[in-house]
Amino acid sequence: MAEGGLEAKVEEFDGMINFIKGFQDTPEFTRFADGLKTEATSFYDSRKDEAGVLTMSEDGAKALAKNLFAYATNHIATVYLKIKNGGKEPDQSAISALKSQKDPSTGKPLLEGVMRDQLGMDEESLYNNLKSAGQVTAQNIVSLYNPVLEQFFNTSSGKRAATLIKDNEDAGNALEYFRRLKAQNPKALKGVSIPGHFTSVDQVRSLGVQVARLLPPDYTANQASEYKKAA
Repeated sequence: MAEGGLEAKVEEFDGMINFIKGFQDTPEFTRFADGLKTEATSFYDSRKDEAGVLTMSEDGAKALAKNLFAYATNHIATVYLKIKNGGKEPDQSAISALKSQKDPSTGKPLLEGVMRDQLGMDEESLYNNLKSAGQVTAQNIVSLYNPVLEQFFNTSSGKRAATLIKDNEDAGNALEYFRRLKAQNPKALKGVSIPGHFTSVDQVRSLGVQVARLLPPDYTANQASEYKKAA
Protein backbone atom coordinates (compact mmCIF):
# COMPACT_ATOMS: atom_id res chain seq x y z
CA MET A 1 0.00 0.00 0.00
CA ALA A 2 1.31 3.41 -0.89
CA GLU A 3 2.92 5.41 1.90
CA GLY A 4 0.76 8.40 1.10
CA GLY A 5 -2.38 6.39 1.72
CA LEU A 6 -1.29 5.32 5.17
CA GLU A 7 0.10 8.74 6.01
CA ALA A 8 -3.35 10.23 5.48
CA LYS A 9 -4.89 7.77 7.96
CA VAL A 10 -2.14 7.12 10.47
CA GLU A 11 -3.27 9.67 13.06
CA GLU A 12 -6.80 8.28 12.96
CA PHE A 13 -5.47 4.73 13.31
CA ASP A 14 -3.47 5.86 16.35
CA GLY A 15 -6.68 7.19 17.85
CA MET A 16 -8.54 3.97 17.08
CA ILE A 17 -5.89 1.78 18.73
CA ASN A 18 -5.66 4.01 21.81
CA PHE A 19 -9.45 4.16 22.13
CA ILE A 20 -9.81 0.37 22.01
CA LYS A 21 -6.76 -0.21 24.20
CA GLY A 22 -8.01 2.14 26.91
CA PHE A 23 -11.75 1.53 26.67
CA GLN A 24 -11.92 -0.90 29.61
CA ASP A 25 -10.00 1.53 31.82
CA THR A 26 -12.39 4.44 31.38
CA PRO A 27 -14.45 5.54 34.41
CA GLU A 28 -17.66 4.77 32.51
CA PHE A 29 -16.64 1.19 31.74
CA THR A 30 -15.29 0.66 35.27
CA ARG A 31 -18.58 1.86 36.74
CA PHE A 32 -20.44 -0.46 34.38
CA ALA A 33 -18.31 -3.41 35.53
CA ASP A 34 -18.78 -2.51 39.20
CA GLY A 35 -22.55 -2.28 38.80
CA LEU A 36 -22.79 -5.63 37.04
CA LYS A 37 -20.58 -7.18 39.72
CA THR A 38 -22.90 -5.84 42.43
CA GLU A 39 -25.93 -7.35 40.71
CA ALA A 40 -24.21 -10.72 40.22
CA THR A 41 -22.85 -10.80 43.79
CA SER A 42 -26.25 -9.99 45.26
CA PHE A 43 -27.78 -12.81 43.22
CA TYR A 44 -25.05 -15.23 44.29
CA ASP A 45 -25.42 -14.32 47.97
CA SER A 46 -29.17 -14.86 47.85
CA ARG A 47 -28.96 -18.31 46.24
CA LYS A 48 -25.74 -19.97 47.38
CA ASP A 49 -25.96 -23.07 49.57
CA GLU A 50 -24.27 -23.64 52.94
CA ALA A 51 -21.05 -24.63 51.18
CA GLY A 52 -21.01 -21.34 49.29
CA VAL A 53 -21.96 -22.87 45.95
CA LEU A 54 -24.59 -21.50 43.61
CA THR A 55 -26.00 -24.11 41.25
CA MET A 56 -27.51 -22.26 38.32
CA SER A 57 -31.02 -23.28 37.31
CA GLU A 58 -33.02 -22.10 34.32
CA ASP A 59 -35.22 -19.98 36.59
CA GLY A 60 -32.12 -18.54 38.22
CA ALA A 61 -30.54 -17.80 34.84
CA LYS A 62 -33.71 -16.03 33.77
CA ALA A 63 -33.84 -13.93 36.94
CA LEU A 64 -30.18 -12.95 36.77
CA ALA A 65 -30.37 -12.16 33.07
CA LYS A 66 -33.28 -9.83 33.81
CA ASN A 67 -31.36 -8.04 36.57
CA LEU A 68 -28.12 -7.71 34.62
CA PHE A 69 -29.87 -6.58 31.47
CA ALA A 70 -31.93 -4.00 33.38
CA TYR A 71 -28.76 -2.55 34.88
CA ALA A 72 -27.00 -2.60 31.51
CA THR A 73 -29.95 -0.85 29.90
CA ASN A 74 -29.99 1.97 32.44
CA HIS A 75 -26.21 2.42 32.34
CA ILE A 76 -25.89 2.42 28.57
CA ALA A 77 -28.95 4.64 28.15
CA THR A 78 -27.63 7.17 30.65
CA VAL A 79 -23.87 7.13 30.08
CA TYR A 80 -23.46 6.23 26.43
CA LEU A 81 -26.75 7.30 24.83
CA LYS A 82 -27.25 10.27 27.20
CA ILE A 83 -30.94 9.44 27.86
CA LYS A 84 -31.12 11.37 31.14
CA ASN A 85 -33.82 13.14 33.09
CA GLY A 86 -31.86 16.37 33.30
CA GLY A 87 -29.35 15.07 35.83
CA LYS A 88 -27.34 11.89 36.17
CA GLU A 89 -30.26 9.48 36.49
CA PRO A 90 -31.74 7.56 33.53
CA ASP A 91 -34.91 8.98 32.01
CA GLN A 92 -37.19 6.05 32.76
CA SER A 93 -40.09 7.52 30.79
CA ALA A 94 -37.95 7.71 27.66
CA ILE A 95 -36.68 4.18 28.25
CA SER A 96 -40.25 2.95 28.79
CA ALA A 97 -41.25 4.60 25.52
CA LEU A 98 -38.55 2.64 23.71
CA LYS A 99 -39.91 -0.52 25.34
CA SER A 100 -43.48 0.19 24.27
CA GLN A 101 -42.75 1.33 20.71
CA LYS A 102 -42.39 -1.43 18.14
CA ASP A 103 -39.78 -1.64 15.43
CA PRO A 104 -41.89 -1.95 12.25
CA SER A 105 -39.27 -4.17 10.60
CA THR A 106 -39.19 -6.77 13.39
CA GLY A 107 -42.32 -6.19 15.45
CA LYS A 108 -40.17 -6.18 18.59
CA PRO A 109 -39.71 -3.28 21.04
CA LEU A 110 -37.36 -0.56 19.82
CA LEU A 111 -35.36 -0.91 23.02
CA GLU A 112 -34.34 -4.44 22.06
CA GLY A 113 -32.85 -3.19 18.82
CA VAL A 114 -31.10 -0.28 20.54
CA MET A 115 -29.56 -2.53 23.18
CA ARG A 116 -28.57 -5.19 20.68
CA ASP A 117 -26.83 -2.49 18.66
CA GLN A 118 -25.06 -1.00 21.70
CA LEU A 119 -24.43 -4.06 23.88
CA GLY A 120 -24.14 -6.70 21.19
CA MET A 121 -26.64 -9.02 22.88
CA ASP A 122 -30.21 -9.10 24.16
CA GLU A 123 -31.73 -10.46 27.34
CA GLU A 124 -32.56 -13.80 25.77
CA SER A 125 -29.00 -14.42 24.57
CA LEU A 126 -27.71 -13.48 28.03
CA TYR A 127 -30.17 -15.93 29.58
CA ASN A 128 -28.98 -18.68 27.22
CA ASN A 129 -25.40 -17.95 28.23
CA LEU A 130 -26.17 -18.05 31.95
CA LYS A 131 -28.04 -21.35 31.71
CA SER A 132 -24.72 -23.12 31.26
CA ALA A 133 -23.06 -21.45 34.25
CA GLY A 134 -23.22 -24.65 36.28
CA GLN A 135 -21.82 -24.31 39.80
CA VAL A 136 -20.56 -20.91 40.85
CA THR A 137 -18.44 -20.09 43.90
CA ALA A 138 -17.34 -16.77 45.37
CA GLN A 139 -14.10 -17.07 43.41
CA ASN A 140 -15.76 -17.15 39.99
CA ILE A 141 -18.69 -14.77 40.36
CA VAL A 142 -17.06 -12.83 37.55
CA SER A 143 -18.13 -15.61 35.17
CA LEU A 144 -21.74 -14.50 35.66
CA TYR A 145 -21.29 -10.96 34.35
CA ASN A 146 -18.07 -11.02 32.35
CA PRO A 147 -19.84 -12.15 29.14
CA VAL A 148 -21.78 -8.85 29.21
CA LEU A 149 -18.58 -6.81 29.59
CA GLU A 150 -16.78 -8.76 26.88
CA GLN A 151 -19.65 -8.42 24.43
CA PHE A 152 -19.98 -4.70 25.12
CA PHE A 153 -16.23 -4.20 24.68
CA ASN A 154 -16.18 -6.17 21.43
CA THR A 155 -19.21 -4.34 20.07
CA SER A 156 -17.90 -0.87 20.97
CA SER A 157 -14.42 -1.67 19.66
CA GLY A 158 -15.80 -3.13 16.45
CA LYS A 159 -17.85 0.00 15.87
CA ARG A 160 -14.81 2.21 16.34
CA ALA A 161 -12.80 0.11 13.90
CA ALA A 162 -15.65 0.19 11.39
CA THR A 163 -15.69 4.00 11.36
CA LEU A 164 -12.09 4.06 10.10
CA ILE A 165 -11.72 0.81 8.16
CA LYS A 166 -14.56 1.22 5.69
CA ASP A 167 -13.30 -0.29 2.45
CA ASN A 168 -10.48 -2.23 0.81
CA GLU A 169 -8.18 0.78 0.64
CA ASP A 170 -8.61 1.46 4.35
CA ALA A 171 -8.05 -2.23 5.10
CA GLY A 172 -4.79 -2.26 3.15
CA ASN A 173 -3.56 0.83 4.93
CA ALA A 174 -4.58 -0.66 8.29
CA LEU A 175 -2.58 -3.84 7.64
CA GLU A 176 0.53 -1.79 6.94
CA TYR A 177 -0.13 0.21 10.10
CA PHE A 178 -0.48 -3.00 12.16
CA ARG A 179 2.82 -4.27 10.74
CA ARG A 180 4.50 -1.13 11.99
CA LEU A 181 2.96 -1.59 15.43
CA LYS A 182 4.18 -5.18 15.53
CA ALA A 183 7.68 -4.10 14.56
CA GLN A 184 7.68 -1.71 17.53
CA ASN A 185 6.13 -4.28 19.89
CA PRO A 186 7.51 -7.64 18.74
CA LYS A 187 7.17 -9.35 22.12
CA ALA A 188 3.61 -8.26 22.89
CA LEU A 189 2.40 -8.99 19.36
CA LYS A 190 4.48 -12.11 18.77
CA GLY A 191 1.39 -14.31 18.47
CA VAL A 192 -0.42 -12.00 16.06
CA SER A 193 -0.20 -12.88 12.38
CA ILE A 194 -0.44 -9.87 10.07
CA PRO A 195 -1.39 -11.31 6.66
CA GLY A 196 0.06 -10.06 3.42
CA HIS A 197 -3.45 -9.94 1.98
CA PHE A 198 -6.85 -9.78 3.62
CA THR A 199 -9.96 -11.76 2.77
CA SER A 200 -12.47 -9.20 4.05
CA VAL A 201 -12.66 -5.76 5.64
CA ASP A 202 -14.21 -7.36 8.74
CA GLN A 203 -11.10 -9.53 9.10
CA VAL A 204 -8.93 -6.41 9.31
CA ARG A 205 -11.27 -4.71 11.77
CA SER A 206 -11.12 -7.76 14.05
CA LEU A 207 -7.35 -7.82 13.73
CA GLY A 208 -7.22 -4.20 14.88
CA VAL A 209 -9.15 -5.04 18.04
CA GLN A 210 -6.86 -8.01 18.70
CA VAL A 211 -3.73 -5.89 18.25
CA ALA A 212 -5.02 -3.15 20.55
CA ARG A 213 -5.84 -5.59 23.35
CA LEU A 214 -2.37 -7.14 23.29
CA LEU A 215 -0.31 -3.97 23.36
CA PRO A 216 1.51 -3.24 26.65
CA PRO A 217 -0.46 -1.18 29.21
CA ASP A 218 2.09 1.65 29.12
CA TYR A 219 2.25 1.84 25.32
CA THR A 220 0.53 4.68 23.46
CA ALA A 221 0.19 4.37 19.71
CA ASN A 222 1.79 7.37 18.05
CA GLN A 223 2.81 6.33 14.56
CA ALA A 224 1.86 9.80 13.34
CA SER A 225 4.94 11.23 15.07
CA GLU A 226 7.15 8.81 13.13
CA TYR A 227 5.87 10.27 9.88
CA LYS A 228 6.48 13.79 11.14
CA LYS A 229 10.06 12.89 12.05
CA ALA A 230 10.62 11.36 8.63
CA ALA A 231 9.18 14.39 6.84
